[in-house]
This record gives sequence, structure tokens and C-alpha cells, in this order.
Amino acid sequence: METKNENSRYWMSLDELNPEYMANPEVQTRLGQEFYHKPIETLEKIEALHKTGVSRRDFLTIMGASMAMASFACARRPVHKIIPYVVQPQELTPGNALYYASTIKGFGADGYGILVKTREGRPIKLEGNESHPMNKGALSARAQASILSLYDPDRLKAPMKGSKGGSKSATSWADADALVTAALKEAKKVRILSYPQSSESTRRIMKEFMGAFADAKWLEVDPLGMDEVADAQLESFGNRVVPHYAFDQANVVVSFGADFLGTWGSVVENAGLWASKRKLAQASDTLSKLIVFEAAMTTTGASSDERFAIIPGAEVAAALVVAHELIVVQKKGKFAGNSEVTSALSGNVDEWMAKAGSLNQEKVKKVAEELWEARGKSLVVGHGSLALQAVVNLLNASLENEGKTVDGSALPVPHTASLRSLAILQSEMEAGQVDVLVVNQSNPVYFLPNGEAFANAMKKVNTVISIGDRIDETGNFADVVLSENHYLENWGDAHPKTFVYSLQQPTLAPIHDTRAFEDILISWTRGGVKSTGLLAQVAGNPKGAFYDYVKENWKQTLHASHGKGQSFLDFWELALQKGVIQTKAGASRERAFRVGSLKSAKEAASSLKNLSLGKTKKGPATEGSGIAIGLYHSIAMGDGQYANNAWLQEMPDPITTITWDNFLSIGPAYAKELGIEQNDVVLVKGDTSSFEISVNVQPGIAKGVGVIALGYGRTSVGKVGNFVGANSFKLAKFSGENGMVFGGMLVSVTKTGKKYELAMTQGHHRTEGRPILSEIAYSDYKKNPGTMGETEPEIKMSTVPSMWTPPIDYSKEPYKWTMAIDLNSCTGCGACVIACQSENNIPVVGRDRVRQSREMHWIRIDRYYSGDENTPTMAFQPMLCQHCDNAPCETVCPVVATSHSPDGLNQMTYSRCVGTRYCQNNCPYKVRRFNFFDHWKDYKDTLNMVWNPEVTVRSRGIMEKCTFCIQRINEAKGKAKDRKGTVKDDDLRTACQQTCPSSAIIFGNINDQESMVYKYLQNPRTFRALEVLNTRPAVNYLTKVRNAEGEETGGEAHGHS
Repeated sequence: METKNENSRYWMSLDELNPEYMANPEVQTRLGQEFYHKPIETLEKIEALHKTGVSRRDFLTIMGASMAMASFACARRPVHKIIPYVVQPQELTPGNALYYASTIKGFGADGYGILVKTREGRPIKLEGNESHPMNKGALSARAQASILSLYDPDRLKAPMKGSKGGSKSATSWADADALVTAALKEAKKVRILSYPQSSESTRRIMKEFMGAFADAKWLEVDPLGMDEVADAQLESFGNRVVPHYAFDQANVVVSFGADFLGTWGSVVENAGLWASKRKLAQASDTLSKLIVFEAAMTTTGASSDERFAIIPGAEVAAALVVAHELIVVQKKGKFAGNSEVTSALSGNVDEWMAKAGSLNQEKVKKVAEELWEARGKSLVVGHGSLALQAVVNLLNASLENEGKTVDGSALPVPHTASLRSLAILQSEMEAGQVDVLVVNQSNPVYFLPNGEAFANAMKKVNTVISIGDRIDETGNFADVVLSENHYLENWGDAHPKTFVYSLQQPTLAPIHDTRAFEDILISWTRGGVKSTGLLAQVAGNPKGAFYDYVKENWKQTLHASHGKGQSFLDFWELALQKGVIQTKAGASRERAFRVGSLKSAKEAASSLKNLSLGKTKKGPATEGSGIAIGLYHSIAMGDGQYANNAWLQEMPDPITTITWDNFLSIGPAYAKELGIEQNDVVLVKGDTSSFEISVNVQPGIAKGVGVIALGYGRTSVGKVGNFVGANSFKLAKFSGENGMVFGGMLVSVTKTGKKYELAMTQGHHRTEGRPILSEIAYSDYKKNPGTMGETEPEIKMSTVPSMWTPPIDYSKEPYKWTMAIDLNSCTGCGACVIACQSENNIPVVGRDRVRQSREMHWIRIDRYYSGDENTPTMAFQPMLCQHCDNAPCETVCPVVATSHSPDGLNQMTYSRCVGTRYCQNNCPYKVRRFNFFDHWKDYKDTLNMVWNPEVTVRSRGIMEKCTFCIQRINEAKGKAKDRKGTVKDDDLRTACQQTCPSSAIIFGNINDQESMVYKYLQNPRTFRALEVLNTRPAVNYLTKVRNAEGEETGGEAHGHS
């Protein structure tokens, strides 16, 4: 690989930059192994092998050496009992899947359209609904993993009752309803606490239910929501909305702490829109630019063209500096010269710049100039305080983005309650003023910094009812805990945007003795709680349910306004089939910015002097050091609600590739100053709480700063999630005035002298410096895009002879399956990893086995750094089986368990495999996975229902890897044969391709010149990983083009590095 300077090489971990470490003989020995961390056998296994007189390695060698013994090597398939239908459902064809259009609820994807794949009456896979205008067929990692939560053995199976903070026992629904309705009939002051609802039917039923009480309030609270955005929109423009951000119309995007590609807002929609401006399908296409100011390294920061590491909580300082430069210094925009705006932006700019971290005047000037040059086609977003949002709104208004890239005609946020309302609720409870508290899927005892105080206040409420899928930390302090359905067992609807209405339908009957939240309200009304309107009408029918409520609500509202010319039955059935109704979107219009809303920004500017970097108090961290802490949202865990989902726990974090834990991340320079190393355990102490946590040394974090992910440290969620990581919510600041503050707190950090190894996947599969990634600066790309695909003579594939004579001529075959992955679009979000796991029955192995390099994911997303270790750039590369035409794995298998198909697939015959692992040793891409155990045995009770019957469940001793979703290929071929045609793009998508939010993965038949993959591979950015080895992979990558100056990128245009 050619490089411009020493800093332009790629590296996967900080160890690779340490010459002394790399020269260590022990390290060199490890690098020569198949896995960097040698797998550890337990003492019992070693003793068992010793007693046989033969080692495990010798045994496998003997077995692999003899072809004659291959006939004895059969896969040990699990035995399952089957029960036939007594009366087979009319719509069911044995062996064929049924799909239902529905809507997802929760999981960071509320309101997205989905298609639920079912087999023999059980959901087994989720796909995005392509008819839905928001997610357009894609889904996030959390949404894909939500199907595993349906079969969670730790779900609450029946109602429970007991004492607040005490034990609880099972009860019947009749007894639970009687207890609750008796309390409600006597209640005057009722409070209902839940997550924000996007369902119009739920909103209506709640309004009708609360009308029965003299004083009832509904608090919709999301600890990681966008309340500040909506509140600031109200102050700045007069309507409380979360705008639609048109990332697909923006040539320059600036983010102040908003991880819009990972956790902020409608992430799947955001990623698709943003990626559409990064495709460079034609040489004449323009490339948008992304500039990010953030404390923690996020997927948005990693995908950026320029990134500035700042102090947690200093996002408003960075925004003020840019606004001051644009409006006051450069005098650009409609507010230039406005005395009120100038006053709000006046202050100690040098101090603001210092707080913002790595900024200087020249960089600020450049950012402002780029924004102004792209006015009307730029976009500014931010995550954090009201003050920050006010400056963001000012910048968008000044840049003429209002009504263009910022659409304020979005659906008004219907709820006015926010996190700040929890402080009022707590005060009411402490004063004994609340008669009944109903909590639905909300967990303030866990996510409030002083959750114990909230729990103590709950004890003063006469009756507390918790409705959820488990007894969580808040449910422990309830009198009654009612078991709730999973969203795949529910009827419902959603109205996530002004012009989008979608239906939610159940795909199976409730697995346990559970009910929908709305059906519980109907039951209480039927039991004597006085209600009005449609709720009273439905409850008056002994068989009335929420299904009837939703149907009648749609008849009265949507059919009346959008179903003209159709009978309601036709309208309803069409909506069920499509899953979504899209009405005409209103025209976006420019709104007038209210200068008075900058008051909060001016107040914040004056208080910035209180924000400071962490400093070493007395030298090493053994004596305690102050660190400016930032708490960020994890892509996998979110607010911790789904901590019992093992798929999400084992999904590698996109930035650190760590699984199963959160950690304190600090930068390399600061770690050296504090004397802290990777995996050191430190005591983190805030104002009111403390906990021990392991350290991850993370490039790209400002000196004096530490960051920790939220959503871990649960104590009452289930066997998978209990006591995994630390609850960093305890370090946040919470008040009725400011809500929740997640950045800028100073904490004490002290080394404990202990070590705790984090389960990190990066580094397990080293490529020993081989050229594997390609990146170029946009300025260089524009000069000569036609040379991008050229390969240096010394690494041309033809220079290495093929082992196959003559080479296979695929042009004579009807199909040659090929994949293209656009590194310019990939955000590293991990959705493909979970989709593949769900589709292909990939097991979870647990923290300890990940430490031993035994993770089983068929796709891994490699993360590469380049540049300085403290301010690096980052790139992602999804790595899977390359389905090489000249595959090294095929030539070494002694029993021909791995072979090549006529349509170009590298195939695994599980019943032949004897587990020699020669293929794994010989794979240069390190993408093969070996089953050291019968992992399927860990899937007990309802978890067995998640298996996909179209894919073999592998057992111990079997090698596995990506198959290009062979089951989908065969299904598509069968359907094409029935219609006497060939497979086209619309007939087939792999699981990873289907779910990718940014459409970075393209798959198809390269022999079809009309296929998308054929067209993609005509792009001059195409390259293949490790071409020098002449493996002839079927997976092609498109070079990452970074919109920065040449010296700011990681590598050369033609190094295929």
C-alpha cells in the first residue's frame, strides 16, 4: 500500500502503533496463530482428553487425514418432535412462508413499517416494508432483534401481585382486574406514566379513559427522546414539532452532538436520506460533506468528513462559535446586523472556542464559509439543551434552510410532558397526593440518577400498577404487575408523520397469559370505571377488544377523509395488506424565527465558564483524577429497555467492537498521563453515586474527557441482562428545570489495581498489514475518477497462477452471484449483523467465548483508523465470506465439505464436515466460524421458536460461514422456474442487503447486464480485498471517498489499502 506519510497507514488497535509491543517475541508468536487470543480449554476438558491418551488436535488430525473415514462424519442434528395440525388453516401451504404487513412499536423504530415472515404460525424474521415512506424496506439492528424479545423466556407469563418492594406471586386476570378497578373507582388523582405514543387510537382511548377522573394526567416520557428539539421549535417558531430533516437535499451537514446515523431521531430514515448524497454513481455526481462536533466517537462522527472532538456539554459552545463567525464576523444571512442576535452571540469567543476543544479561528472560518456557500442546501442539527437547539434553529434560519432542508410542517408532537415532568410527579407522590399510579413500559427507578428517591415516593401512592413484559426495577415497587403483549401479538396503529398512517396486526396469539395495554383499559372500563365515547361503546360489548376500537376509529376518521369511493371493508383490507396509508404530504414552508428564543443561548453562554476539562489532580489515577464525563446512547442498548436481548448484547459496538459491557473510554494521550491502560478497572465517583468499570483506550476523544454508554447495569430485566455493565444514568444530572443532563459533569476516577478483560472482537482476525481497504480524498477523486479501479502491476490478480485449469467460465452459466458493498454509504450500524443472525440461525456464545475469539457472526464490520492516534479518521468495512472463485478453503478440505457451485457460490456441506478447521486456517479473510459447542442446546423454552426452518441448525464440530442466503436464492430460482424466466433483482435480496438502512449492500446476478450489481461494478471505485492473493472474490467494494483535503484522508486512491 502506498501512503503519503506515516500517519496515513491503517491500523485496527493502538497496539499496532507501538514498535516495542509489536517487536515482542510473544506478540509475534501470537500474530502467527490463527487467532490472536489462543482459545482456552477448561481444566475438565483437558483432563478428559488426557485420560483418552490422545490430544484433541491429534484426534482431529487423524480424522482429517483419512478420506475413508468421511462416511462416518455426519452432522449431529438435534432431534425435534413434531405435532401435525388437526385442521390445517386454509391459507397455509406447508413449507411456504406467510408474510403479514404490520408496524413496529418501540425498539428505537416506533412507527416503521414491517413485513413479518411466519412459518407454521410463528414469526421467524422481520423485514422492512418497502411501501412505508419512512424506512422504505430497511430496519435497524434493534428492530431486527425485536423478534428475539418475543420469545424471551424471562417475559412475564401472567399477572402478579404483592407488596411494594417485596415479593410477588402469580394471580388471575379476574383478581387483578378486581383489585385495580376497586382502586380506580375510589381514586380522584390518577397519573399514567408511559413512553411517547405514536398511535392515534391509543391517544384517543387514553383521553376517553382519563375523562373518568377528576384529576388525571398522562406523562409520556422518553429518557433519551427529543423533547429539547420540540420545545426549542415551539420557542423559535411557535409550533412544537420534531422537524423532518431532508438530509438528501443537503450538500453540507453540520452536527453538534447529534448521532443521526446511529441513535438520534428517525435513524433508518436519516441514514437512507444521507447516503443518497454519498453514492457517486456517476463521475459527475456531487458528494455531500459531513462535519461533526462531538465528545464520544459515534457512527456519525466515524462517517464524517471532518470531526472535532469536544468536551461533553460543550456542543452549545461550538454552535455559538460557528454562529458568531457566520453572523457577526462574516455578516452573512438575514440576521447580520440584528442587535438582539448580535447581543446574544457576543461574549468571550476565545473561551467558547477553548471549550469546544480542537477548534481554532481558521477552522471555524472554513466551516462558516462552507455552510454559507451551501445555503438553502445545508443542514444543521444538534442534540442537547434548549440553548443548543436555539442556536441550531438560528443557524438554519440564517442559512435559508427553513422550508427546504428543515420541514417544520411535520406532525406536531402531541404530548407536552417531558422528563422535567417527572420531578413534579415525584413531588406529588412524596406529598401523598397521588391515589393511583399506572406505569406502562417506563422505568424511572432505573434511568433517573436518584431512582431510589422515586421508588420511595412510589411507596406513598395508594395503588401502583405496573404494566409491562417483566417485573423491572420500577415494577418491583408496584402492588400489581400486569403482563403485557409483545407488539407482534397486538392490534394497533401508528401516525409517525403528518401524511403516514400504518396498521399493526398480530402475527400469532399471545404466547403467555398476557394482554395489550389498551385491552387492559377496556377491561377496567368494563369492570365499572366510568368512561366516555368509543371506549364506553367497545367496553359495553362483552366481546369488545382493542381490535374493534382501532377498526371503528379508522372508520370514523381515516375512511371518512381518505377513503372516498371505497367501502370501509375494502379500505380496511387494503390497509391491512399494504400495512400503511400514505396521504398527500403538505408543502414545506419557511417559518419566521423568533429572535427572543435566543435568551436561553445567551444564558448558556455566560455559564460556559463553569464547564471545564478533567485534570489530573495529583498525578496518576491511583490517587483520583477529575474527568469531564459524557454519557452517550448505545446503538444496541438504547436506554436499557432491551438489555435482556442476547443478540443486542453480543452485537459488537460499531466504534470499539466491544460486546457484553459498557466501559469508560478515554483518549490515548490522557490514558498515558493518568497511567491507565486497556482493561484497567477504575472507580468512577460522581456527586451522589459511584461504580467500578473497565477502561477502553479509545482514539478520537479529547484530552481530559471520558465517555460511558447508557443502557447497562440493569438489575431486574432477566438472566441475560442482569448485572451486565454499570448503570451510568447514575452520573447524569436531573432537575425539574433542566430535565436530564448527560454531559459536562466532573467525576473522580481512581485505579483499583484490578483488571477486567472486555470482550472485544477487533483484532481477532488480523490481516498482518495486507492491503484490504481503499480510501481517497474527494479533491483527488474529482481530478481523475476514471483511474480509481486501476490496480498496480505488482498486485494484479493475473500474476498469481490459478489452481483451477482452465478457470471456470461463468459467462456460460445463467447465474453468477456477486455482491457489491459501497464503503461510502456504510455507517457501521450493525443492522446487517443482526439481520444475518436472525435469518441464518446464528447462535449467541456469550462474553467468555467472545474473549476466546469464538464469536459466530457471519458478518463482521471491521473498523480501521488512520492518521494520528488522538485525532484519527475512521472507516468501516463489512467483511463476510468472499465466495472466491479461487478459494483457498476449498483446496485444503480433506473431505470436500467446502466446494464451489456452478453459479459461483462457496458452499458448505455440513454433513461432510469433520471439523479439521483447515479451511479456517487457510482463509485469508478470516470469515469462517467453528462450532466448539452445541450452542442450540442453550435455546430453551420459547427461544426454540425463533429458529428459521429453512436453514440447518449447526451442531458441535461443524464449520460455518456466509452462504449468500442460499435458501433465498433457491426460493427465487424456484419461482422464476415456475414463470419460465430467470431471477431478477426484485425477486431476491439477501438478509443483509434487505435491512441495510443506507443501501450500502447490492447483491445479484452479474451475468444479467440489467441487474443493479452489474451496473454498480462498472463504477471506477470498485476494488476487491486482497487482490494480490488471486482468490478472485465475488464480493466487490467501492472505494470510500472522503470530502476533505487529500492530506486529511487515510490512504491513497490506488493502493487498494
